[in-house]
Amino acid sequence: MRKILALLCAAALVPACRTTGSRVRETSEVVALVVRTEPAGAKVRVEKVDREWTAPCDVADPAIRRGRLDVTVSLEGHETVTRRVSWDGEVPARLELRLVPKTGTIVVQGAAPGARVLLLRGPAGAIGFWSENEETVKAAVAAKKEGEGRESMTVAHRVTADAAGTARLTYVPSTGTLHLLVTHPGGADFVKTDVKAEVKGTLTITVPAAPKPAVEAAPAVAAAPLAKLTVKAAGDRVRVTAGGKVVADVPTHPDESVKLTVPREKVLVEFLDAKTGAVTGSVELVPEAEAAVAPAPGDPERIGKLQLVHPRFGIFVKLEPGQEIAIGDVVTLHREGREVVRAKVVRVCAGDAGYPAGAAMLSAEAAAGRKGDEARRAKP
Repeated sequence: MRKILALLCAAALVPACRTTGSRVRETSEVVALVVRTEPAGAKVRVEKVDREWTAPCDVADPAIRRGRLDVTVSLEGHETVTRRVSWDGEVPARLELRLVPKTGTIVVQGAAPGARVLLLRGPAGAIGFWSENEETVKAAVAAKKEGEGRESMTVAHRVTADAAGTARLTYVPSTGTLHLLVTHPGGADFVKTDVKAEVKGTLTITVPAAPKPAVEAAPAVAAAPLAKLTVKAAGDRVRVTAGGKVVADVPTHPDESVKLTVPREKVLVEFLDAKTGAVTGSVELVPEAEAAVAPAPGDPERIGKLQLVHPRFGIFVKLEPGQEIAIGDVVTLHREGREVVRAKVVRVCAGDAGYPAGAAMLSAEAAAGRKGDEARRAKP
């Protein structure tokens, strides 16, 4: 009798085990893991499962069993992450990750101390808009139509070369085309297009030294005579260049008059921002013996007339022959014998075909003037 009861009990247990096993197979399709990543689009793999998901995703597969799950999350250009999570077989485990971008490093050597080093993204033709050299910017403007060029270029990274001419740029690699631009006032730009460092690697770029001009032997001559130059600056620094060589580079203070000794030849006076080294204004000066300037008109206070009032290009006075004007000088504009407005000179331009004696660019206050207004030197 006992044997019969035991067999009956065993027979009753067998279908129960099969049902339990069947229920496990059915419920194994439930979600075991919820994955969310920033940024989205990462590939998700669970160890020992021959399948891949794309985040954000809900991971479910018959091969996944409750317990510890080793999960790998990868995204191009970012660090791969491996995490271990636990699943109880019922409530989905949750994994939220912020992926860290992989970075590359570009080291620039041989640049001029204080040079601006930029990593730009966009077409190579628009690089000139970021130059500190006036002629390069003019060429870029002339080569582009209105509204083109600058808007299609973005700055991925910007840094200033140290005293040794070295700059380090750490950036996140991207699919866009990158260009390296090294620019410095008064020097030629260095441009390298399609730049890309290896991920987690270092790319070293050396800026070639400017070629030295060939020097021909010449008979000894007496040193060029020197001249005294007085510059009144609005502050920061003043740099004087003669024959392509810097002959003076001194700090100044607001409204300070600086006396300099320079060669008696044509010189370029530049006003620089002390922090960035950018040129904020410049003027060319020519010795009297070479200038052949016509005598000043009878009225010494009259310097010329207002020739251009433009919201984009600025406000310019066409100077009369023999007149001298400097940055910071105050000019009054007169119309029908009455003073209209006062403004300061912010830039002095050399002469050309349209302005034989040069031009003076005025501050924004002069926008109240009109073309043809008489420009006079303000009385102290």
